[in-house]
Amino acid sequence: MIATEERIEETLREGDRQRDLAAARSRKHFAGVADVGDLPPIKDPERRERCKHDLLAFLQTYFPDSTGLSPFSPKQVEVIRRIERCVLKSGRVLNLMPRGFVKSTISENAILWMALYGHRRYIVFLGATDDDAETAIESLQTELEENQLLEDDFPEVCIPSQKLEGKAQRCASQTYKGVRTKMKWSSGLIVLPSIKGNESFGVRIASRGLLGSMRGLRFKKNGRNVRPDFVVIDDPQTDDSAKSPTQTKVRKRKIQKSVLRLGGHGRQVSVVINATVIEEDDLVDQLGDDKLHPEWQTVRVPMIHKLPDALDTLWLVEYAKIRRNYDQEDLDGQERAKLEATEFYWSNQEEMERGSKVEWENIQLEPDEISALQHGINILIDDGPEVFASECQNRPERQSANLVLSLNRGLLKERLNGIQPHVVPDGRGHVVFHIDIHDELLYWSTAAVGSDFTGSILGFGTWPEQPLPWFTLRSAPIKLSDKYPGADINEAIKLGVRDLILKINETMWISKTGQQFPVSTGLVDAGYKQDPVIEGILLSNFHNVHTSKGLAPGPRDRPVTQYDMSTKRVLRCGPNPLRPRWYFPREFVADGVQRVHFDANFFKEQISARFLQGARQGAWRLPGNSLDAVAPLIEHMIVEEPDQVSGGGSTVNMWKNISRKDNHWWDNIIGCAVAASTMGCQMTLLQIETAKPEPPPQTPELDLPSGRDGLGFFITARR
Repeated sequence: MIATEERIEETLREGDRQRDLAAARSRKHFAGVADVGDLPPIKDPERRERCKHDLLAFLQTYFPDSTGLSPFSPKQVEVIRRIERCVLKSGRVLNLMPRGFVKSTISENAILWMALYGHRRYIVFLGATDDDAETAIESLQTELEENQLLEDDFPEVCIPSQKLEGKAQRCASQTYKGVRTKMKWSSGLIVLPSIKGNESFGVRIASRGLLGSMRGLRFKKNGRNVRPDFVVIDDPQTDDSAKSPTQTKVRKRKIQKSVLRLGGHGRQVSVVINATVIEEDDLVDQLGDDKLHPEWQTVRVPMIHKLPDALDTLWLVEYAKIRRNYDQEDLDGQERAKLEATEFYWSNQEEMERGSKVEWENIQLEPDEISALQHGINILIDDGPEVFASECQNRPERQSANLVLSLNRGLLKERLNGIQPHVVPDGRGHVVFHIDIHDELLYWSTAAVGSDFTGSILGFGTWPEQPLPWFTLRSAPIKLSDKYPGADINEAIKLGVRDLILKINETMWISKTGQQFPVSTGLVDAGYKQDPVIEGILLSNFHNVHTSKGLAPGPRDRPVTQYDMSTKRVLRCGPNPLRPRWYFPREFVADGVQRVHFDANFFKEQISARFLQGARQGAWRLPGNSLDAVAPLIEHMIVEEPDQVSGGGSTVNMWKNISRKDNHWWDNIIGCAVAASTMGCQMTLLQIETAKPEPPPQTPELDLPSGRDGLGFFITARR
């Protein structure tokens, strides 16, 4: 019995010895894992020293697959020098660069430069969202773990980073020569190893979403609070926040009241913002306005400094037509069209590039592209002028000037083009029309619109025609019921639509050189009496006429740009498919006749701005040189004014008929603009000019059919 107890005790003692041995082996193993070990010498001390005060050299030397992949453009070099100066000295710098100009990569690699050399001790990266901030910190961690050039010349940082193997819990036990490195390695914070004698000793890199809490951005060192001394903000807004004045205001206040105060009292934190303008008057567009915010040193870098001479001919007409000409149901059709467009460009490259100047020849291209110029113009063609103006040129289309301006009688009388009615000015590629529907009268207008959206009204009138130029909808002496006796309202509208479409298409629309222009497309208002309108269109047998309906969403309504534009819901949309202002809904197709819905407030702003222009590209003009002939049209154009209406955190322009007078020809003109846009004419809103235009040219001598002067279809040419 005693022997048995002794054996049991011996067994227990042996078990304790084994556990002690295992624990000792484990401690020895983990001590070996936790210790960084001996660090190799710097492989190329001269290279490391050469880049210490030269950010450009650092970016090109240590990152051959990103910022060192190809030479930078002059403006990119300027941006990098501005960041360098801000790091080595101080400042508030705003760099506005196009998409694709590696600005985020420059931001991240610049943080590594200032951290590895110890130029800054506490660096904060701010992204538009928490996800953006986390993505950036992961990118920095990847470079420290995997970049062989950095490991060669900065072993005191890269090797301890590699030893963690991505496991943040190892930071607490990591040592170098028995002394804790005090590293931190998480989704929101990197603390570089505290290894004595190194420039990067204990440098901190924190990341946050811009709207995240800033209160935790400090730490204790030797009993003192240490606060951030440098902030890098990369694209501080989202697509949604850029559209919202309320969200823009919130983010702007966050920068002004929180970010710029991170350094505490007595020391101003230095800040660099690298961003792209998304919308007019968005966060960075406001900060980049030197009149509003002179405290920011701002540079705006465009993708294309000068557009080519052949933009409005070879690019936006011939090239764009080839690029867009494919069968939607053919899976390979779009790719073939793009390749065919590139072949056209290749064959005409010298002519298509003449007069152009791009900023960065080495921008990353799509597989079907061969030059930076083609890349930029493809964005203009595919995504529209709004996207091109903001995200490529950092100069968004300016619409704010139109918010308080409307057309007036005196100004419009100066907007005659000096060309006879029905004569298509040079370069106006599309003749379009619009018909406005009423029980007893149809109003119409025609326009010639070029690829750059420069336009001229060709003619206007009513159906039936009136014997005198001055009349109202109620007082018109000749009505549809007179034209079609015995027909009810619906039948009269149907017959009137048919006959008016036929008459417009039978009219000669000619250039000053005698070239005849066919009608490209037409729209007929479907907001009233849709069925007889469609029947009339079908009877006319003119196949490129659609019905139309204007939309006027208020500030609390969802804007047209945010409607569901999926292919299941719409046939097509534009002028920019990403932020459309018109669309053809699938549900409103009757007997093959399609309907277009359009943002009426947007098009009224566009066209009023164009009539307000002086003599320049993109302006719209009235026909002829006789004020008497266009006076009735002018009266219809001036009865509406824009009114800023706010609600739900947004402000929109609502155009209102303040006098309740007739405005039907104004509606026609807007319809013509929509029709031209559906034909691919590129809309780029112009700055308003108040200067008077140049005197109109002399009326050309042309032989036109004789007939009623003024409002009728046929105008007598005056010699």
